[in-house]
Amino acid sequence: MQESDGVCPLEEKIDEDAKENAKEQMSAVIALRLFRPPLRASVTLREAKPVRMRCLEREDIAGEIVWTAGPWRSSGDWSEQEGWSREEWDIAIPAETGLVLYRLVQDKLSGNWFVEGTYD
Repeated sequence: MQESDGVCPLEEKIDEDAKENAKEQMSAVIALRLFRPPLRASVTLREAKPVRMRCLEREDIAGEIVWTAGPWRSSGDWSEQEGWSREEWDIAIPAETGLVLYRLVQDKLSGNWFVEGTYD
């Protein structure tokens, strides 16, 4: 899904504030709590970068992505019957209590997205 790039000045200001808050919060990140199993997600991309995410298993994990780091790409086991390949992103989504930071992963072989965990 592609979104419109038309943005009004107020939206730009809110977006800038959210990004600044995400940067401040990232400096305090200390632990990644993994979801086992990872939670399935639906992700909207713009210019090959995630801009919106909705967890298919938990309604409280959803929203506009205001900050990203990544992707980090990894793959392996190509000599085995089933190899693996994935891209990992760290993302920030606004919530009532501030920003919530998540690890978002795309399985490159299946194309499926997952929320792998949340940062404390």
